[in-house]
Formats: sequence, structure tokens, C-alpha cells
Amino acid sequence: MTALRHTLLCALACTLLLTMSTAMAANDLKDFRWEQRLILLQDPEITDFDALRAAEFNILERDIFWFALDPDHTVVTSNYTGGISSQLKDSVKAYFSTDSTDRVLLIGKDGGVKAREQTLDLPELFRLIDSMPMRQAEMRR
Repeated sequence: MTALRHTLLCALACTLLLTMSTAMAANDLKDFRWEQRLILLQDPEITDFDALRAAEFNILERDIFWFALDPDHTVVTSNYTGGISSQLKDSVKAYFSTDSTDRVLLIGKDGGVKAREQTLDLPELFRLIDSMPMRQAEMRR
């Protein structure tokens, strides 16, 4: 009985630590490096929140956080639950230059920009992610 209690306590502690680590507020997109892929959305006209919600399983399976800027670049909407600090919002805005026509950016776990698109095409982004070596290794595990 004590072994079972010990196992349950360890499982509870691990779950609590995992929850706390994902709930902590990040201050920079670099804080997600090696843990999450990022989809950054600059234009609310092309941000289909229904599609993002409908693709939640595929998004979670690929370790994706998405961040969408409002038209004034003052509010960021996201599936990230850790709280969005002003520094994190500034970090999202910094990826989009004022003269850029890019509306959708895919950032890999290594922090590099993997795709720049005009429209949000989730199936295409998922195909691109699934073709990446790091994702291939994840799928083999």
C-alpha cells in the first residue's frame, strides 16, 4: 500500500510541476525555445479562431502555441495559458516589421522562422511541421 501511495504522490508532484511550468508567464518568445513551436498571426482578418479551436488536438500534438495580434497590435490572443506579459507582447510584435507583408509566421522549436505566409493554412503548416527532422523524431517516440 505504501508503494502505491508513493507512486501516486510522485505522479501528483510531476503533474503539479508540469502544470506550474506551463502556467508561468513568459517574457519573451525565446522562453519557448526547444519546448514549443509557435504560430504568430499579425492580421485579425486572416485569423480564424474557429479553425484554431477545431484544430486543438493537432496543435497540442505538435507542441504549438499560437499568438494573434489585434489590428492595433495592443492585444495578443493565444492558446498559451501562462499569461501574456507586456514584454511577451512586444516580443510577438517584434517579429513583424512595419513594411512586412507576412501575416503568418511559423517559428520552429529551435527559434528559427520556418515559414512566412500571407494566409493561415493550418493543414499546410501541419504538413510542413511533420516533415521537419525534430518532428519526425517526436513521431517515432
